[in-house]
Amino acid sequence: MQGANTTKKVLLLMTPLRRFCKDAPNMPDIGLGYLSASSKGKDWEVLVWDWNRNFSADQFKEHLIEVSPSVTGIKVFTTNFSAVKKTLAILKTTLSSCLIIIGGPHPSSTTPAELFEEFPEADFAIRGDGEEGLSQLLQLFSEIGSREELLQLPSTAFEKITNLVWKENDQVRYNPIKFIQDMDSLKIPSWELLEPKNYRSPRIDPSDQRGTVAPIIVTRGCPAPCTFCSVHMVAGRKIRFHTAEYILHELETLYHQYDVRQVMFWDTNFLVNKKLVVEICEGILEKNLQIVWDCVFPLHTRVDSSLQQLMRRAGCRVVNIAEESGSDKILGTINKGKTVREIKELVSLVKKNAIKVSAYFMFGFPQETIVDMQLTRDTAFSLGADNLFFNLCVPYPGTVIYKYALEKYQIQKIEWGNYSIYSTPYGVSEVPSWRIALFFHLTRLRYNLRRKL
Repeated sequence: MQGANTTKKVLLLMTPLRRFCKDAPNMPDIGLGYLSASSKGKDWEVLVWDWNRNFSADQFKEHLIEVSPSVTGIKVFTTNFSAVKKTLAILKTTLSSCLIIIGGPHPSSTTPAELFEEFPEADFAIRGDGEEGLSQLLQLFSEIGSREELLQLPSTAFEKITNLVWKENDQVRYNPIKFIQDMDSLKIPSWELLEPKNYRSPRIDPSDQRGTVAPIIVTRGCPAPCTFCSVHMVAGRKIRFHTAEYILHELETLYHQYDVRQVMFWDTNFLVNKKLVVEICEGILEKNLQIVWDCVFPLHTRVDSSLQQLMRRAGCRVVNIAEESGSDKILGTINKGKTVREIKELVSLVKKNAIKVSAYFMFGFPQETIVDMQLTRDTAFSLGADNLFFNLCVPYPGTVIYKYALEKYQIQKIEWGNYSIYSTPYGVSEVPSWRIALFFHLTRLRYNLRRKL
């Protein structure tokens, strides 16, 4: 073994081959920011290639050779499965001695055994919260000195690395998922590596062109039992909160150092802790942070008018409501816990407090008929929301709907490399995939035409 006397490079990235990614967002990935903050130190220089990269395969190779990282960590979404496969193939042939680690939603939701079948180029995977495990693995790499020597270590060397998945001969070994309980123990994301001005993030208030836009996360984890969502596999059922002091410090950093004037509270449970929301809103006002922001309004919580008014004074301009369906039958089968009437009342209340509403809907749920889809479309158009967003239900690994699909078609797994939600033979709805896709595109076209009138 050899000690590390020189700084090595670790490259954290989303797949930079954007032309292979569907609907890749143009905004900083805050998860990579947390990972980079926990990883950098005297032994490691951290680089981040986020969604703002758009390389061809040849450009990607050239940049890899130029940077020559000792370790590469790739965040994997199920929707970017094919792009990640192409990215890994280029990595493997370009930098054969580079240690490859995968993590993110797909590795956290897929069974450990399937992971290395799907991504044989990967040396390790990390499930759930990745900060502790990545830091520990990098420390071990520093002590060992090379990928080849690291991979020859016995399993006992890896059994204390948080959330790690690894290969031992022909067997896949893994540690149980452990979630970080003290959220404030995390360093704030490395915003110097995610420079907000380098992205064209969508503006919460398009009429306000001051400064830049950035996301922020107050919580991790979600107790909601939605059958189509796998967030509990990634972040657990228990909601874990940052303190108001932590969030206000990050907001001040973004405001004063990065000219951020619009903030997206990305997590789905920010409004669950009313006391915390009040403290953050009052802190924004006391510190005179002249920002506008949006957040998710979870349907399993209540936010009264007085709190909504405080949010408005502190800069809240939009709340995002994931109604998903306009059919009470489907709302019941996907465990949303609300009726269409209750959601309409919620939208009306929010708008009375001068906060705009963006509503999100999906087509293609189990037991959904064309009549249910028409109800969803008609409900969306009559809801009174300021913005509507439509999507298709994907049976993501780890979800109830995924298990439903496997049972319905008597298959062992979905081959994500060949998967297309627009034409899949494994649709979970009562309506064929092609017809759902057509209905979806026509609904979006109709909505866009309505907005232009």
